[in-house]
Amino acid sequence: MTVVQKYGLTLFLRVAVDVFPSKRRHKESSPSKVRIVGGPQREVYDQAKDMEAYHKEQAAVARHKNTQLANKNQYILAQLQTAQKLQAEQTAINQRMHEELDSKTRAIAEMQQHEGQLEAQFLGDQEKLQTMILDFQKLLMQQNNEVQQLSRLLNKPPPRRGTRASLDPVCNSSTRTIEIPLDPIPMTGAPNVASNPKPKGKINPTPALADMFGRDVETLAELFGKFQGMLVPDDVVMVSVKKTMSKGTPRKNRNAIQPMDKELKKHINTALRSTTYDKFNVRQMADFQMYNPAEADKVAACEEDCVDPPYDLFQWDFGPGYQASRWNQIMVEKVIDVALEDDGPDGLIAKAGVKRDSLKNLMLRKLDSYRVEWKGFQLRFNKDLGRMETIQEVRARGAQTFQQHQLAARSTSAKHCKFEDRVQTIIRTIEMKKEDGTDNDIATWERLLKMVELLGEHGMSSEKKTISKLVQGGPARLLPQLQIQNQRPWEFQRSAWPSSGSLQQRMAQETEARFRPEAEDLEGNFRAVCHGAWKDEALKGIY
Repeated sequence: MTVVQKYGLTLFLRVAVDVFPSKRRHKESSPSKVRIVGGPQREVYDQAKDMEAYHKEQAAVARHKNTQLANKNQYILAQLQTAQKLQAEQTAINQRMHEELDSKTRAIAEMQQHEGQLEAQFLGDQEKLQTMILDFQKLLMQQNNEVQQLSRLLNKPPPRRGTRASLDPVCNSSTRTIEIPLDPIPMTGAPNVASNPKPKGKINPTPALADMFGRDVETLAELFGKFQGMLVPDDVVMVSVKKTMSKGTPRKNRNAIQPMDKELKKHINTALRSTTYDKFNVRQMADFQMYNPAEADKVAACEEDCVDPPYDLFQWDFGPGYQASRWNQIMVEKVIDVALEDDGPDGLIAKAGVKRDSLKNLMLRKLDSYRVEWKGFQLRFNKDLGRMETIQEVRARGAQTFQQHQLAARSTSAKHCKFEDRVQTIIRTIEMKKEDGTDNDIATWERLLKMVELLGEHGMSSEKKTISKLVQGGPARLLPQLQIQNQRPWEFQRSAWPSSGSLQQRMAQETEARFRPEAEDLEGNFRAVCHGAWKDEALKGIY
């Protein structure tokens, strides 16, 4: 805006004020006189006014900025105070964390120190245990030596007359061993410490002992008195009890099992096994590896206080002496009762008249197998490492054992199925040939049946197969090739024979000499029979 424009605007405003007076409620004054000043003075005045307005505007802007800066300073101060407070809290948290870290570090150091002490204590206890074991072994060796010396002394012939050894026992002060070939006799009599530091026991004869000797009690007492007078304090009196048994009365075998045929034994084993698996909540033999046996306090209460377990509880005791424990005897009785109840009064077991003792012995054998499975997955002492096994080592060893058992069971099942299929197929073939009237080769099939039954389940391996075509030009078939092996009769019956090597060789030679010529004659006939009868669908199950 130029100076002229400003001047014109000022003049217009003054004229407007004079023409349009304000509606004020005061006494009207005389109209102001408008004096228009021109020239340089007016310009100076206008410049002064402009400068004043400009400075006022700058002052207002400065005040506004001052206000904004004051507000911003207050905001910054508030943020600073908040940051200082947060910093103080963070410092406190860091201090607490450092304190906790120090305490945890001290605790870890104490735990490591305690662990080192425990390890040192364990090593010390292990050394003490090894020392005790060595001491016990030495003591056992000493006792064994003493027993051997006493045995040699007992078996030594009596001394020759006229020697020092045959003199009166009272004159010999050395320790002697005197053997009494009788039943144990009660030694009674109060010791007299004042007169004799090592008092002798008084032997009191009983009427039963007098009847055994055929004398009265007084005579026997006088005889024992004379015998007691011959003893010296250092003598050792041993009682030798020799049990005799007549040749006509054989020794009783507690684990004897009633003789029974194969089908009956299989039926009994199946019944006992199914009952055991059902009541003890297992599906197979391998489940006993992770089995939880009965608690020791309950077994002790059953053994000592005769507290019977609940009737609906089925749980084995795998502790020491498990076969003779009363707990397991009760469990065996319950399993047998349930098995007989499921079999029924008209079942095969009741009809065969199987004794209960035989069933108990079968169950005890099964119990041995269950405990063997359970024992294989328990902690053992590793002699190489000098410590007990860890859980991971036990699991690894158990997994390897389980894999071996699975492979063995798979092989046994395959042999059993193969044996059953071959026997049933040969029997069915013989029956069909008898029904058809074609009995020209029935004798060959019967000899084959006898040989397969003689070989058994363990003889169903190592057979080779060859591809051959039928005479009529039909499709290729897999025909069995009978292989003669010298070691075969010894292999398939090895598990059932005694451990004597000479007996095994003799039985192998007898079996080979008996069946080898027949097998050689049968080898050619067998292929011809298979070629002629392979069209029959019943023969497909042989191999």
